[in-house]
Amino acid sequence: MLSVQELTPWAVNALEREGLEQILPYTHLMPRPAATGGGLYSRFPLTVLPDFAPGRGHVMPYARLLIPGAPPVDIAAVHPVNPVKQGTKQWRAGMASMPAAGGDAIRIMAGDFNATLDHPEFRQVLGKGYVDAAEAVGAGLVPTWPANWSTPPMITIDHVLVDPRVQVLAVDAHTIRDTDHRALFTDLRLPASLS
Repeated sequence: MLSVQELTPWAVNALEREGLEQILPYTHLMPRPAATGGGLYSRFPLTVLPDFAPGRGHVMPYARLLIPGAPPVDIAAVHPVNPVKQGTKQWRAGMASMPAAGGDAIRIMAGDFNATLDHPEFRQVLGKGYVDAAEAVGAGLVPTWPANWSTPPMITIDHVLVDPRVQVLAVDAHTIRDTDHRALFTDLRLPASLS
């Protein structure tokens, strides 16, 4: 599963040329100009779920992932606008819109939250029943932004939040060329089917 933020039409084409859809053939892509797009790429079938994100701001693709032997997994490519200047109200709305964990499906929220644990709004999202995957394995303060600048990454604003029924095996951050965020690789173990 791959959650992508700031997905542009150009990036979709470039990833296709590199063969990503041969490895992850199921997609829910919402490319947009600049930083407003997003997408999900999966090895297993996806069913698009209704949007939860506010109508203005960045899109946050949301889909149900169907993996044999596991319960349904609802996953979102998270990216609320950054909380600076005029974006603060939209960022708060984006954070508040995120659905709670629990229920018949496992829920995973993965991406650029534009927030650290210092933000009460981020702690409110965690309070909806999520576990921060990096925090679960002792890597909660591994910085993710900015990357590829003259200074090392300074803050942790990219997160993978998981339902507490998910076992977090590992989390690692990787610097990738031509992006200002480090990529989070998260190894998760889903529970057996809930039924």
